[in-house]
Amino acid sequence: MNRAVVSGWVVAVVMSVWAPVAKAAAHLQFIDMGTPRNGAVVMNGWRGVVVRVSLDDGLPITRIDLGADGISGGMAQRWTDPSGQGNYTQTSPGPISADNAFDSDFNFDSHLLGTPEMLTVVPPAPAEGIPAGFNTSRTGLPSDAFVGYVAPPVLNYDADPILLGLGGKLVGRLNVNPGFQAGAIDAAYIVTDSRFAVDGVAYSGTQGFGFGTGYRVPEPSGLAVWLIGAISLVTQRGGRPTAPGR
Repeated sequence: MNRAVVSGWVVAVVMSVWAPVAKAAAHLQFIDMGTPRNGAVVMNGWRGVVVRVSLDDGLPITRIDLGADGISGGMAQRWTDPSGQGNYTQTSPGPISADNAFDSDFNFDSHLLGTPEMLTVVPPAPAEGIPAGFNTSRTGLPSDAFVGYVAPPVLNYDADPILLGLGGKLVGRLNVNPGFQAGAIDAAYIVTDSRFAVDGVAYSGTQGFGFGTGYRVPEPSGLAVWLIGAISLVTQRGGRPTAPGR
């Protein structure tokens, strides 16, 4: 076998090994979980939405990175004040398992999804905030000195996507523990009455696949929830693996 034939065979083998990874892409799906509720308490005018991330080709997701931009927009939060003075400084970015599938006070809260058995937090730790400030009247739920249901100012349907950063923000990096790795992971649960955007990277080993799109609830005259980019194909960033330390 001459050198040219050997070289061609080696290239073919290498390409066959790497092709499934190189062609894979990340997808986002938004799952409407209905009006947030905890027993008889209902958060009217708001929707609970699960953000699901998936990868092509059966690749298991080993890490979710919602970094600098993460999830931002019109989202509600449940914050607390352990001192009971109504100064809600204790946030709840998660991971928390509440997703409006069962009764929980955290069905009124936007957070990363999961349990300690499923996920390991990677520094920097998950965090959330509302840069434009918040009020407690927008959620329609009664707050007390210990628990506050907070939300940013109203975001109009035609708001510039850049302005979504003035709403709530949720960021974090999570490793998926081996026993729970799968091709699709429910990464976050967002309580919204308007719109939000998602930007991040899903990893399978050292391979990083970028995703980013937005969700918007129906306009008052709408008959159905808009799923903007649901099951949206997003190309791998840069056309090559993303370094683990991104």
